[in-house]
Amino acid sequence: MSIQNKRCRWIGVFKAPEHLSSQEFEHGFIEMAREIAAIPVAQGNMTWKEVSFSNNKFDAQIKALGLPVADRVALLIGEAEVIF
Repeated sequence: MSIQNKRCRWIGVFKAPEHLSSQEFEHGFIEMAREIAAIPVAQGNMTWKEVSFSNNKFDAQIKALGLPVADRVALLIGEAEVIF
């Protein structure tokens, strides 16, 4: 019997609630990501993680093209080693 280490990559997309400001959403989301990373199984297996937030820097250009502006979202991206 052999043990193989494989890497699993994942991405989570979370839409910001309308009632929260950008600062409140980002602060709460970062705290949630820290709590997930603090789980013992995550500490032992996660090789990297990243949090990204959408912004409105290009909203004017997007609107000028006649396209709808995207909703505010956060991305939680990570990679973990999984033992099979």
